[in-house]
Amino acid sequence: EYRQFLDNMYLDTEGSESDPGPYWRTSYPWRIPREDLVDNKQAVLGVMRATERKLTKDPAWRALYEQQLKDLVANKFAEETSEAELEAWKEKGGKTYWIAHQMALNPASKSSPIRTVFNSSQMYKGYSLNSSWDLGPDVTGNLHGILLRFRENIIGAQGDVRKMYYCVRVTEAEEYMQLFCWQFENEDRIRTFRMKRLVMGNKPSANSSQIALKETAVINGNDLKFPAAKKALVDNSYVDNTFT
Repeated sequence: EYRQFLDNMYLDTEGSESDPGPYWRTSYPWRIPREDLVDNKQAVLGVMRATERKLTKDPAWRALYEQQLKDLVANKFAEETSEAELEAWKEKGGKTYWIAHQMALNPASKSSPIRTVFNSSQMYKGYSLNSSWDLGPDVTGNLHGILLRFRENIIGAQGDVRKMYYCVRVTEAEEYMQLFCWQFENEDRIRTFRMKRLVMGNKPSANSSQIALKETAVINGNDLKFPAAKKALVDNSYVDNTFT
């Protein structure tokens, strides 16, 4: 299973002019052909309207929600996609699919009382993205073991991988399977975007990001040049945190 996920990934050393490498790029482990999924845009539009109605009750919440969507684009995690680009992709035989997003309460945060979450488990005519992918191997570290090892010595350190899922790019074909839309306040059109990175909520994302982390620790002789970092990343990482 690990090899299956790793075979879907490659280290893009060059990248592009607007997004220079190196970074990992991956496709998802499809259990069924992506072409079998039925276009779900209308269902996603329904979720968008329902979310809009919730947000209109509090203008501050709507502003915060829309800023989070804009931040995805500003950070190059997502890219706006025109109708012409969508049609050109379809004419080449490309497949498209949409992910609904909605508001989730985040009471633990005073600065962000709500957050935007993507729902890849939304069923439409018997399919969802998450039901179409393999979960893969559980490569998340054992938290009990990590914490016991953390107590072995005198000095401890903890690190965090910033935006861990968003560090891993997806292939162009997968970008078009991660379309989302929104009509911003005071605009008369619905904008379309495609996610260019792993999405939190996608079933394989956790394992894909973990494998990228573990492989980074050993490529290009990193395991020999930085043995302590390699051990921390491979043996003592839990989700996006590492301990030594």
